[in-house]
Amino acid sequence: MFSSIVLGDGELTLHDIERLDNVPTTVVMATCSGGQTVMATAHEVVSLAGAFLNLGARTVVAPLFTVSDAATLVVMRYVQNAIETDVDPATSLAALKSAEDPVVAFTAGSFVCFGAC
Repeated sequence: MFSSIVLGDGELTLHDIERLDNVPTTVVMATCSGGQTVMATAHEVVSLAGAFLNLGARTVVAPLFTVSDAATLVVMRYVQNAIETDVDPATSLAALKSAEDPVVAFTAGSFVCFGAC
């Protein structure tokens, strides 16, 4: 419940997310391992991505691994531009997997789309 994303004005925990009234349709988390899940109990798996989907987000984009800050900036700019031009995040990430810079290509491959991509 206390997994969190560190924001400019503090942390946003899983507990905080579950108390939100509204969530965006698309959530993009440029956080290391933001897409990982944790077994909370024998019958419960918890994740930040799952919390957003449970509250109504249609798509969550997050990496499964630790990612390079510099390469993530390139990936996030590309994904943002794609979303702004109505290209879905999954397609934009797939296109970046063949980037000339191998670190950018690997970083793009670290991101996955949850939900309807």
